[in-house]
Parts: sequence; C-alpha cells; structure tokens
Amino acid sequence: MPHRRSLVLRLLSLAAVMGLSMLRPAPLHASDAVTVGGYTFPPYVELAPDARPSGLTIDLLEVLNRIQDRYEFRLFLTTPARRYQDFQAGRYDAILFEMPEWGWQSIEVEVSRPIATDGEVYVARAADGRGEDYFDDVGRKRIAGILGYNYGFSGYRSDPVELHKRFDIALVNDHAATIELVLRGRADVGVVTESFLGRYLADHPADRPRLLISRRHDQIYSHRVLARPGSAASAEAIAGLILQADRDGHLSDLWQRYGVRR
Repeated sequence: MPHRRSLVLRLLSLAAVMGLSMLRPAPLHASDAVTVGGYTFPPYVELAPDARPSGLTIDLLEVLNRIQDRYEFRLFLTTPARRYQDFQAGRYDAILFEMPEWGWQSIEVEVSRPIATDGEVYVARAADGRGEDYFDDVGRKRIAGILGYNYGFSGYRSDPVELHKRFDIALVNDHAATIELVLRGRADVGVVTESFLGRYLADHPADRPRLLISRRHDQIYSHRVLARPGSAASAEAIAGLILQADRDGHLSDLWQRYGVRR
C-alpha cells in the first residue's frame, strides 16, 4: 500500500507539472535572418586596411539588432559593380542607402519610402579667378570618380567601358583617391559624396583652401531600402524599423556623426 500511494503521488505530481507546462506561453520564435548587402561607399560602408568594415550601415544594423528581436540583420560585403549579380544570386536579401535609379531598373526589387538624404558635389583645385562656372560642362573635363558608381552627369551609367568611351574619366576605388587626383592635377574635377567630404575636411583642414567645392550637385540622394520580393523582411518593413528607431531617438547620434540627413 505505501508503494502504491507513493506511485499515485508521483503520477499526480507529474500531471500537475504537465498541466503547468501547457499553461506556459510558447517560446518566442527565433529571429529571422536578413542579410544586408554593403559595398565600399563612405561613409556608409568603409573598409580598413585589414578589410574590417565600418561605417553608418554597420552601426545602423547594430542598433536595429539591439532594439528589436524580430529580425537578425547580418552584413554581406560585395562591391559596387558586383552588387547586382550578388543580389540576383541570392547572396543577400536587402541593401540600405540605395536608389533604384542606380542600375536596378531591370531587376525585380522592392523599394521603400525614403530613409535618408545626402548628395554628391564636384571638387576642383582652387585657383585665382576660378569660380562656380568652372563646373559648367563637367562632361568635357578630366573627371575622377569611383568604379561602379552611378553619376548624374553620365545619366547614371556605371559601365566602365561605356564611361571611358564617352568621358575622359579616371575610375578609382575610394573618395580620398578622387580628391588626391584633383589636388595633384591629374583630374580637373572629382565627384564626392557630401557626407564624406565633410568628414574628410574635418580630418584634413589644410586641404580646405586648396579645394573649390561646387554649390551645384551632381545628384541628390533620396536613400531607400531595396529588398528581394518574398524575403523575410520587406523593404518597407526594414524602412519602418529605421524610421521608428529614428523617432525613438536611437539614430540622432549616427546621423550627426556621419553627416547624413533624415
């Protein structure tokens, strides 16, 4: 009899535990992984000599991962020219701070509302008597730009073969090299991102009087999120997270640090 009573008590205890376990909420689902493409595009993505990425995109993904657990954002590094091929091959799901005019017209892609603004201006060597009119007919001058970038003066074309046929252009891999070509007289005009130029001049104040900076823009960015249709997070969902993070005050330091406007 004592043995039977002990068995009954154990069974009742087990039943109680099972009942309680059924009342507990189901565990939260694992975060959906969303791979975000990034290529060298200061100040959005920059690569250190050891190839370690940094920049606004990386810092923004860290903020998004910290303030929500619906998605886990991961970075995938590509190049300006290869970003379309890698996207179509499924190597990443979305890309931030992009514009559909930058070569995406023939690719099936979702486009979000704007998330930030920036722009590109022209720079030249400062010289006596040289003013804003120096930037008239930029296409007739020796130009320095970035390989794989889409520029307004070219009709947003990025194919290097076509650009070399139409313009006297030197294509390099970063904005600092663009400025260097201009200062050394190897290019008449360079095209640089405003946010990068602001940080560059803060780090190299001696170059400020050596440069003539245009008041006109080659283009004004209306940055958006582009995403693959059917991916775990839509372009608009990612943009919504960014805009909500901005409204909640999580991004003001980033915008200011990188010179990007909302």
